[in-house]
Amino acid sequence: MNSKIVVTAIIIIVIVASIIGIYYLRRPSAPIETPPQITSRTNYIQNDTVDYFIVVGEVKNNLTTAIESIQINATFYDAKNNTIDTSSTYVEKTIVQEIQPGQKAPFTIKLVLNSLTTIPDRYDLLLSYVKSSKEAFAEFAILNRTSSLDNNGYYIVSGWVQDIGPGKAIGARVVCTFYDPEGNVTAVSSAYLPTWMFSGDRASFKISSEPRKITPESYELLVVTATYEPPLPERIELLIILIAAFIIFVGYMKHRGW
Repeated sequence: MNSKIVVTAIIIIVIVASIIGIYYLRRPSAPIETPPQITSRTNYIQNDTVDYFIVVGEVKNNLTTAIESIQINATFYDAKNNTIDTSSTYVEKTIVQEIQPGQKAPFTIKLVLNSLTTIPDRYDLLLSYVKSSKEAFAEFAILNRTSSLDNNGYYIVSGWVQDIGPGKAIGARVVCTFYDPEGNVTAVSSAYLPTWMFSGDRASFKISSEPRKITPESYELLVVTATYEPPLPERIELLIILIAAFIIFVGYMKHRGW
């Protein structure tokens, strides 16, 4: 009797193991994703009251999910491969401080040059980021854009921005990425919009390439914002949840004799 039970148990285990094995063999493998990458980088020296070695570039999100906390760490070396200095920066914050799938965002790294600093012979860039499951609900439209050189030789881009999302933008600005004929980033500049922009509001902008005198082959505009407040219905739902949680907490504490 016991031998029959053992044989039956073994048969059941074999059948279950076979079904599980077939399931995993037939299950489609997860697609191999291309990670976010720095798609372009260039450097130049900016002579001003303080001299800088500046690196400008662009990060593209190749994933199918949004990414946030996108940081670029730079290590600068001299001709003998000795480390001169290190620096880091975050990409220009995109809508709700994320880069959506397929979206690009520029960055600028500045290294102060002084009497103790050698001009870098080369540099390495390391990209770090965090995947995000958030969905952006902010949306902007760029209208009537124009571009030209001013009398001083600086490239000027101007136009209008409209908040076509459902909420209010706080601390928004327009970021312009300039490209050479090969598609490399040559400069990054920006201009601030009004502190508050409500849904439907329009505001004009004017971006200059100053202090760089360039004639770019092309450029792209990106609206970034420090905060984007959700529309009123979503905020009411959050308030209702908080009130309900408070009522439950008070009821629980009274039940405990509070």
